[in-house]
Amino acid sequence: ATQTSPPATASTPAPAPAAQPEEKTPQSSGAEPKVVRHVVQKGDTLFGLSRQYYGNNSGVSRIAAYNGLSVDAQLLIGNVVYIPISS
Repeated sequence: ATQTSPPATASTPAPAPAAQPEEKTPQSSGAEPKVVRHVVQKGDTLFGLSRQYYGNNSGVSRIAAYNGLSVDAQLLIGNVVYIPISS
């Protein structure tokens, strides 16, 4: 008598696609701005960050929009704010 075992794929679920190595940072295709990761320190404000990275206050709304914040948002120490920098 010959016994046939079921194929292995019938009893084992397919591996989850999330089991990929840590490659979560998308590579810049040239169309995206360069982004600086800024960890908020005591006293940091969006206006201060705009002056620090752009040299003036004109980047406040850009930084706020990029991070989903309002222009008058209070920044919490230790939070990360991403600063889009034009290339």
